[in-house]
Amino acid sequence: MISAQVIGLDKLTKRLQSMPPDSTREVKKAIATSAFMVEATAKRAIAQGKKSGKVYKRRGVFHRASAAGEPPATDTGRLISSISHQAFLDGLQVLVGTATKYGKFLEFGTHRIAARPWLFPALKQNSKKIVQLIDSAVKKAIQKR
Repeated sequence: MISAQVIGLDKLTKRLQSMPPDSTREVKKAIATSAFMVEATAKRAIAQGKKSGKVYKRRGVFHRASAAGEPPATDTGRLISSISHQAFLDGLQVLVGTATKYGKFLEFGTHRIAARPWLFPALKQNSKKIVQLIDSAVKKAIQKR
């Protein structure tokens, strides 16, 4: 599992959980929207991102691999189709990732293959927008209180 830590999240979560459900609706919506953004960006990078690795032939079809540091090149579409998000019951936390074993090997690399990061770059690319969405939603939630 890949995770990122948000400083001050525990304090914010406790405060939001103590508020009436109506006042946190916008925050939950912003968190869900953020998850969709990261998921879509990761999928788009794999499907359409720059690929400059070796060209190889498999099952009579030519493919271009990704080079080290690039998002992985899609071959079967399995990684893309497995990328999803899951919200926790409180709606204030969400996981974005894949259930495939090789997703983490592509993200971080192994002793045999250099990393082909696809998830952290998607999070980084969306981080400013995510902060804006959640900040705006938290301010609305506090005003409703």
